[in-house]
Amino acid sequence: MSAQAILKQEERRSSQEDFHGLITTPNGGGVRLPPGEEHVASESLAAPETPLADAIGEQATEREVEIEGALVASTRLVELKVPMTCRAEVSPSDSLTVSYFDRAETISLQIVFDEQLVHINTQYTDKPLEAALTSARFFQALMTMPGRLLFEVSVSVEGGEPTSILWEVGALPIPLPEPKLEEYRDRLRLLEALYEIMVNTGVEIRYPANTRDEGQLSNLNFVLKAIRGGWVASSVTDFSTHVFAAEVRTLLEELQQEGQVGRAFFFEIPNEAYEVFGKEVNLGPSRRYLAAARLTTSRGEMESWLNENPEDQDSFGLRWEPMDDAPMHVFFENWPKSSLASVERELREFEAVYRVSSERFKQAWEQGEAWIEEIQDGNRWFSLVQAREELMQES
Repeated sequence: MSAQAILKQEERRSSQEDFHGLITTPNGGGVRLPPGEEHVASESLAAPETPLADAIGEQATEREVEIEGALVASTRLVELKVPMTCRAEVSPSDSLTVSYFDRAETISLQIVFDEQLVHINTQYTDKPLEAALTSARFFQALMTMPGRLLFEVSVSVEGGEPTSILWEVGALPIPLPEPKLEEYRDRLRLLEALYEIMVNTGVEIRYPANTRDEGQLSNLNFVLKAIRGGWVASSVTDFSTHVFAAEVRTLLEELQQEGQVGRAFFFEIPNEAYEVFGKEVNLGPSRRYLAAARLTTSRGEMESWLNENPEDQDSFGLRWEPMDDAPMHVFFENWPKSSLASVERELREFEAVYRVSSERFKQAWEQGEAWIEEIQDGNRWFSLVQAREELMQES
């Protein structure tokens, strides 16, 4: 009996506690994690002495003065404003340094006029998510959009309404090397992703201190894909199921006759939750499908357990591994389903490249025809065929 025939004879049900070993590598949509803090220095000012610096110098009676206001990035496309404190410090040699920092201390700019330099520090790690995201968006504007950087101060006029006064700080964009700029883009993408999770699930996940935890990053990407589309195709290394003695005997007989045992699996999970950088995100019920898995528990292990004369209620753990790198399809009931139109679009792309219909490709894949080995991303193509079938049944 062929492996494919074996796979078709049973659809196995199981539960969350039976399933282990899933590597949650989602089908696209992932984010990367650079460290949550950075420092850069740039020769960025249009002039070494700005009107604000002059005004502070005229008004200051001490070596240090602070003014509450807001930094404004004024560009043709957008105007972004972040409340900031401005601190001006005069050194013993009468050189002026002006610093701007927000209340949450997620971003600060320090302008050293004698050196004609601006030092920028960002610190998103474990900061309130909305404050960190606001700063990251503001920083993106500073680095990429032509315009002006202004400092706005509200002043009271005797006998009248408060009015705003604007001082120009410098010209935008502030130049930054492309590798550094890409790191900042990655930080912004991560914060946008965390904010998306918060809006959809109510769970605030702050920028992590440990950016090297691959498992947590994998969980983050998995959660993102789930809430965006309701479907995730993940890689699986191995997993286990627990069965009673009668089924162990049946599998043992099949293993002795055929030399291997293969099954298709269906898992109904009543509730899935993932830890993402210290916070638990609940995704609700799900269904998991795996088209082809091979039993890896040895005959000796199964026979040894049966020789112990287990009770009827005793169960035995069996190990399985996917065949042909088959992915695990996970569908979440509480989140938007994958669009059938988007799956069809990807299938048409494969058909256009390889000039073969998806139906013909599926037939060749299941029969193990030799030309299939020449198809790059064949697993992805087969995954999409399966996803289309599932989505068509539910529509």
